[in-house]
Parts: sequence; structure tokens; C-alpha cells
Amino acid sequence: MVWNVVLVLASALACFFGVREGLRRTLIAGMDDVLIADAREIRLDVAELHTTSADLRVAAKKKDSSPASLLLMALNRKESVHEHNGWFVELLDAEDKRLWCSDLTPKLWPANRPFRELVSASWSGYRVVEVKQQTVRGRPLRIRVGAPMDFIDRDVASIDRVAIRGVAILLIIAPLIGYWLAGRAIRPLALIIRTTSGLRPNRMEERLPIGLTNDELDQLSRTINQFLDRIAAYLSQSNDLLANSAHELRTPLAAIRSSVEVALGGHRTPQEYQELLSEVIEECVSLERLVNQLLLLAETDTERLRTRSEPVEFSELVRLSVDMFSAAAEVRQLDLKATIEPGIEVIGFTHHLRQVLNNLLDNALKFSQPGDEVRVSLRREPAGTAVLRVSDTGCGIRATDLPHIFERFFRGDKSRQRIARTTGTGLGLSICQAIVTAHGGQILVDSEEGAGTTVTVRLPSKSETIAEPPVGELHQRAPVETHAAT
Repeated sequence: MVWNVVLVLASALACFFGVREGLRRTLIAGMDDVLIADAREIRLDVAELHTTSADLRVAAKKKDSSPASLLLMALNRKESVHEHNGWFVELLDAEDKRLWCSDLTPKLWPANRPFRELVSASWSGYRVVEVKQQTVRGRPLRIRVGAPMDFIDRDVASIDRVAIRGVAILLIIAPLIGYWLAGRAIRPLALIIRTTSGLRPNRMEERLPIGLTNDELDQLSRTINQFLDRIAAYLSQSNDLLANSAHELRTPLAAIRSSVEVALGGHRTPQEYQELLSEVIEECVSLERLVNQLLLLAETDTERLRTRSEPVEFSELVRLSVDMFSAAAEVRQLDLKATIEPGIEVIGFTHHLRQVLNNLLDNALKFSQPGDEVRVSLRREPAGTAVLRVSDTGCGIRATDLPHIFERFFRGDKSRQRIARTTGTGLGLSICQAIVTAHGGQILVDSEEGAGTTVTVRLPSKSETIAEPPVGELHQRAPVETHAAT
């Protein structure tokens, strides 16, 4: 508010001094125009009457009907007309000696300045214009016309009095207006502070109001609301993750506890103890797998998942994963086929990429029935992108579940779970998406219920352009097709 008042006062004073100086110069310019016109008029009169210096000297001492006397009387009349302005006229000879002057002519001190014809100058508080006129005898006369600058000072002083009143009024009004404007500007900021200070992790529904002006404060409120939306979504996701993690951990822990209680409840044969311990080991493996998945998701949430800058032979990695799942496909009576283009390399972390491949192949086999077909293809697009597709002809995904498949702990409809004969943890595709995104890639899912699912993974390859091999080596670059017996 103080700075606003200072700025207003400084602007008002600057405007006042500018107007004051402009008016003063305008008044002086008007006076100069009048004085120059009078000097020219007197010069014409002197020229018409053929008046000399001697004639003017004689006429100044006595009045008669000579042309010089008539000229002086005319000048006196002119002075009487402009008496209120203090106008005067003075006639001088070539030696700058006064020949005649009007009644209101002041005593001017000699000026240390060169003579400049018809150029106005300030002299001892007067505005003076001088002009020369040749006479018939060749001795020039100097005609000096002037007027005091008092009336200009009076006009400027009147403006000063008005300005002082205006500044005084402004001193009273400016702080009040500044206080009102400051309060109006700070009110939205106070609302922002009050709203944000009242937010709690368990109460994130309140948002800042947004006006219709679309000014900087509205943009700030909109940005804060968007930030609060992201925080609320993150907190909701974290709470869901915590609740679902506790639920998933509770089931194997309960199984382990019941197995141990059964083992301690009475005497068992060594074979029975071995079976109970095997069940405990299986549940521990499930717990370990779930904990590892949760740790990996925690790394992705804090953006600590970093891909190692090392070349990965992606073609070989895909081939090894297909070979590893060939036995499982044969047991489930599935036809697993792979078409892999050799020589495709990506930059990343082998362990994470293998986890993506294993999750996708495990899902494809798990949600397929005997006699279905699972296809794996890897190729390089002309732009240099490595494209991996895992397709199956299994049960597919319902259209209502498709937008949620990358959400954590999402398991889809019950019929799909019955086909898989397991519920799983619902973290597989979430982990795949996090890993692919960390590698600068993209994962897409296209599915139709009852017709199958296709998962497409695009990863940037090691080099965008691959040199074409010689003709004799074309057979080495041909896609390799692998079959798993049904």
C-alpha cells in the first residue's frame, strides 16, 4: 500500500511539473509572437516616415507635427492600450544610446550578449525583442520592444496553488484507495493460505474458488487445485496400495500360521511334517514374490527405478523366455509360437526386461485354455523401434475392465480368474508398465472378450539405423520361428 501511494504521488508530481513547464513555455511563446509582431510593425512605421536618429532626438524633446513626433505619439498610444501587460518600446541609435522610450520603459542593465535580430531573450525579468532599421542617411536605428514576465509568473503561481490543493487531496485519497486496492489484492491470497493450511491427508476434497477474470491469481488458484488433485490421487492410490498389500500379505501369513499350529497340535509322522513344511515354503515364496513386487513398485513411485546404460540383446532375451515357457505350454496343451528377428538390441536393465517378458508370457499362458495359441513376435520398425507382441486366443478381457488393467491389484472379472485357476496379485501389468516407461518405451493392450488379447511393447533400439547386410548374409537376418509342441 505504501509503495502504491508513493507511486501515485510521484506520478502526480511528475505530471504537475510537466504541465507547469509546458504551460510556462506556451505563455512565453505567445508573448514572443506578440513582441516580434510589434517590433516588425514599428520598423515598418519608421521606414514609411523616413525618420532619422536626429528627428527622433528632436521629437523626444518637443512635440510638433513632424513625422517623428507623430510616430512617438502613436507608440505612446500603443503603450497605453497594453498598459495592463507592462508593454514598452525603446528607440536607440547605432551607438546603443537611447533616443526615446515609452513611459513604462524600465531601466535595463547592459546585457553581455550579442545582438540577435527578432530573437526573443529574457533580460532582467523582462522579455525583449530587438530589430534594426536603416534610415535615409544610412545610420540604423535599433527598435527594442519588451514586456515584463510578471503575468506569466502570476499564471504559473495560480496553477501552483491549484496543484497544491490537488496534491493535498491526493495525499488523503491515495492511502485510502491504496488500502482498499491492497486489501482486494490480498484477499484471494489470504483465501489461498487459509484453504491450503486447512488441508489434511484425510481431507483433500476442498479446492480454491476460481473467478471469471482469468488473471494471475485465478491462474495460481487453478494451478494449486491441479496440484491438490494430483496429491489427492496419489494419497488415494497409496492408501489403496497399503490396504491391498495388507490384504494380500494376510492370506499367506494366515496359511503359514495354520500350518505351524497344525504341526504343533500333535504328533505327526515325518511325512506329514514334510508336507506341512512344504506348504510353509510355498507360502513363503508367495510372500517373497509379493514383497519384491511391492519394492519394485515403491521404486517406481519415488522415481528411483533407473535403467542401466548397457546394451541388451533383446532378441536373445525373448528367445530364452520363450524356451523357458515352452515346457509350461506343453503341459497346458497350448501352441506357443515365436517369430524373432535377430540382432535387435536395446539399452536397459536385463533383469527388468526379463521380468516384463515373463509376466506377459505367464499371463498369456495362464488365461488360455487347452488348444489355444500363443504367439510371440519381435521385429524392428523402419524408425528403429523394437516392437514386441505377445498374443493369445484365450478368454480375452471385458471392455469395462480394459481401462483398469494397469491399476495395481486389479484382477478383472471372476470368470477370467476361474479360467486362470488363480487370483494372482494383480501387480504384473503395473510392473510391466513401470519398467517399460522407465526404458523410454510404451505398452499397449488390445483385447476382445472371448477372442484373445494382444500386448504390444515398443522400446527404442540401440541404434535407429541398421546397416544393410551383404546379400550373402541375408539368410542370417531372416526371422527365426520357434514352435512349442502341444
